[in-house]
Amino acid sequence: MLINKDIPENDKIILNKLGENADTPISDLLLHTKYKRKSSIYNRIRKLREENYLYGPFFDVNYNAIGTNKLYSIFVFADYNPLYKDSVLEAMRKINCWTMIYPVRTAQSYLGVYRCNNWNHIARLFNLMKQWGWLKGYSVHKTENKWVTQNPNFFGDFLPLQNYQIPEGELPHYGYEDLEIDFELTKTDLIVLKHLSKKTCHLTKIRDLEYHYYGLKLKYHDLKRSYEKLQRTGILLRRDFLIYPLPAGMCSRFFLLSRGRNFRSHLNMMAHFGKGLRLTKEFIVVGREVISYFTAHPLFEGKILGLIENNVTYANIYGIKTYPTTELSIQTFNDDYFDVNSQRWIFPYSAFRKELKKLKEKEKE
Repeated sequence: MLINKDIPENDKIILNKLGENADTPISDLLLHTKYKRKSSIYNRIRKLREENYLYGPFFDVNYNAIGTNKLYSIFVFADYNPLYKDSVLEAMRKINCWTMIYPVRTAQSYLGVYRCNNWNHIARLFNLMKQWGWLKGYSVHKTENKWVTQNPNFFGDFLPLQNYQIPEGELPHYGYEDLEIDFELTKTDLIVLKHLSKKTCHLTKIRDLEYHYYGLKLKYHDLKRSYEKLQRTGILLRRDFLIYPLPAGMCSRFFLLSRGRNFRSHLNMMAHFGKGLRLTKEFIVVGREVISYFTAHPLFEGKILGLIENNVTYANIYGIKTYPTTELSIQTFNDDYFDVNSQRWIFPYSAFRKELKKLKEKEKE
């Protein structure tokens, strides 16, 4: 597959600058491009959104600071029995603390990402599906760390050259900071966090969405007060754009689950791999393993194992299928599971189990 999509130099500069810092002033973008008017920059940013290079910005959220009990990100790689493919997908959605469910195109699998306070309950629900014969197997990986994002360098190559050397550098912070919160979170705080992390940074849009979907009448000044409080205390972290190296529909997307002989050196390698190239990478530390998510030129997926094979003891690629879109599911965390009175997360695991058993009974009919 030959894809050599290029964009004007000014667009590359804008995307690189916004990829480094989502809050880059328009005046700085004017300084580094050949444009003379702010309106020209705004028009180019709008065009890059329309061409599916640029999404967001979105906030990273310190989930460890929300509530008195800790939240985990839980990754489940579920190998389904083809006879029960649709049932498995529906069951994974019924475990309604998921944030992402990806169909895997390189295997008969789904990858589910869940956010909750007890990974054992999630594992038991998948074990139930295995007992029913719906799954051939599954693996569960939990972490309390955060995703670290590396946006593309639009002046770099799509594919690493034969002599590509992984850059060295300081290891980025991959864990959430422990915060001492001196206030109780309100329902409005949770609503703001829910939208900022996945949907929009515009408070007026948050107000309109909540009214449209839930009939909630929120006041702008209450949303603003909540936003400022969350930002001041450090619950809201860095704001980032999601930037693709090619228009989204042209990109290949895949997860890489890897482990090295030495945890620290392997982590350092995966943290810096791809720097200077025209690709998007996110990684998260999961125990002694690293899960990386790449959005890149379609030919890159077939080359990556050859580039890292001498430095890993285990590596598996999970190519993500983006069509049909009915299988790909993304949502933010469910704020209904946070009890503002106790300031704790309370998940209805028994209700999830009942929903799965209903599906099982339906399967018998």
